[in-house]
Amino acid sequence: LMIYTYLLAEKRAWKEISARGAPSHRFGHTAAISPTHDSMFIFGGYDKSTAFYEVYQYHFGTASHRKMNAA
Repeated sequence: LMIYTYLLAEKRAWKEISARGAPSHRFGHTAAISPTHDSMFIFGGYDKSTAFYEVYQYHFGTASHRKMNAA
């Protein structure tokens, strides 16, 4: 999985960043940023044959994903 950040203040260009522990490739997912948690939360999505109903947290500070437990 590739994740990019946009370097607005520097080069005004996209840069690929680390994605340790990333979920499988998918489309149709939803993502929301939480400044309080310094994170992006990713929900669901599809691949060519499977619908996913899981939530991952991408923490910007550690550049890593973790699968959230559903309660």
